[in-house]
Amino acid sequence: MTRLQTVTGLMINYFSFVPIQFKKASIVNIIQRSMKICSTYKALIYELEHLRKVALANSCPPTFIEQHISRRLEKYIQLQQQKHTENIPKIVCEKEKIYFELPYTGNVTEILKMKLTWIVKKYRPALESCFYTRSPQTITALFKVKDTIHKFYASKHSQAKHARSYAIVKGTYTAVYERMQSP
Repeated sequence: MTRLQTVTGLMINYFSFVPIQFKKASIVNIIQRSMKICSTYKALIYELEHLRKVALANSCPPTFIEQHISRRLEKYIQLQQQKHTENIPKIVCEKEKIYFELPYTGNVTEILKMKLTWIVKKYRPALESCFYTRSPQTITALFKVKDTIHKFYASKHSQAKHARSYAIVKGTYTAVYERMQSP
């Protein structure tokens, strides 16, 4: 099987400071893609071997890779079996979900997730807790990116440029306003 020259073999490094869900998703995405595009089991095995090589090159532990490959294959087999048993009626009662947005701060976030899940199960067993993490605020967000320059210190060129852009915007606005007023 040939690959495009644009395939770099890069993915999220396992030791990167990102939520574990991102690391899992990077592997699961490739597995799902492989299962959809491969028409034979031989091609699927080849794709999964390539995934193993790329993931190992990006410091993923072999157990992490194998765990997600086996889970995806199990889900695939279950879906195939469900297609054959679709006529059997099933009663499913889906739980109401409660969502939590948490800043990602490493293991502390994972501990907080476990504690919140425990609290929800104890006091509201009818609810299912769902979590999504956001990246922590960067240090640059705490500082102004650019200081404002007082009019006295600005060059005549930048003052003239600002005046021209203001006049263009103001002229455009008045022209549009006048067109709206005319019948």
